[in-house]
Amino acid sequence: MKVIHIAAVPAGESAADEWDDLVQPDRVHRRVYTDPAIFAREMDHVYAASWVYLAHESEIPEPNDFRQAWLGTREVIVTRDEEGQIRVFSNRC
Repeated sequence: MKVIHIAAVPAGESAADEWDDLVQPDRVHRRVYTDPAIFAREMDHVYAASWVYLAHESEIPEPNDFRQAWLGTREVIVTRDEEGQIRVFSNRC
């Protein structure tokens, strides 16, 4: 697993302390959507740390069916092989 260090957080502060003020009941600061450190932390804590939905088997019902999906920032291909098994491949094209 890749460890991401967030240099944007001042010494003595946690990321949560710094980011708590960015989300208010009536608004969300634009930095939540644009800050690379917040994005990296989200990718690490959401997509790298839990199960992520890629496709439902009904989306690839027949052998050799496939679809493109995203696993965080990685593009993958979900397919059903000739024996009916569902496989996932990293799209390296």
